Amino acid sequence: MSRLSLQLAAGLDNLDTLVLFVLEHALRAGLDNKQSHRVELVMEEAAVNVIQHAYGGESGPLDVCCTLTPQGLQISLADQGPPFNPLDAPAVDLSADLTSRKIGGLGIHFMRNMADELDYRREGEQNLLILHFLRHALEGS
Repeated sequence: MSRLSLQLAAGLDNLDTLVLFVLEHALRAGLDNKQSHRVELVMEEAAVNVIQHAYGGESGPLDVCCTLTPQGLQISLADQGPPFNPLDAPAVDLSADLTSRKIGGLGIHFMRNMADELDYRREGEQNLLILHFLRHALEGS
């Protein structure tokens, strides 16, 4: 398995660098264009969530690790914000009227539905979000 890491400051000015890093690895993992687009959207959502919520719009460390696996690509994001498990967030009620919906939560909804697998754990002082994108997930679609 090939594994490469990128450490950068969590900020909107570094979002393009992060996305290009993971897209390069999506190509190396053999993901098709549709799946690579999903990787891009999920990573943008995850990074913006870290910027806005873990660091309150301020800059903080963000570590991204891409691992090529026999099945596809594993991406882990580590931040040093307060503990937050996105898997514990309630599901968004998409059937509710727009005017009565609570603001927020769609980013986590997108991540849940676009990644093939999502895992979270707290390691020391870090949140660790692990996303899996599988090559075969979109065959025949």
